Amino acid sequence: MINNITFNVNGRRWQTTRETVSNYPGTVLYRLINDPRFVGQELTINRDGDLFKYVLGFYRNKGVICVPPCVGGATVQNELVAYGFDGNKIVVTLENEHRLATVFLAP
Repeated sequence: MINNITFNVNGRRWQTTRETVSNYPGTVLYRLINDPRFVGQELTINRDGDLFKYVLGFYRNKGVICVPPCVGGATVQNELVAYGFDGNKIVVTLENEHRLATVFLAP
């Protein structure tokens, strides 16, 4: 089975591993990489390519990311919901020192 995965998100290419995406079964990316019709293909997603780095970071960091104020935690939370995460389990907090929002998945 191919381990490296390439996503084309609105014209921007992102690479990761099957292992990273497999951290969250049931999400959109997990279902895409396990769909036999798409094995070995670049997967095209019609979403915001700039926000995808936060989505992929969420997978890579096992459900915790920091988001700058110019993006906003709520924006990333909405994007994560679009990718199949449970919006009721996504928590957004604000760090005062740098004004970064921390987005994490509640247990």
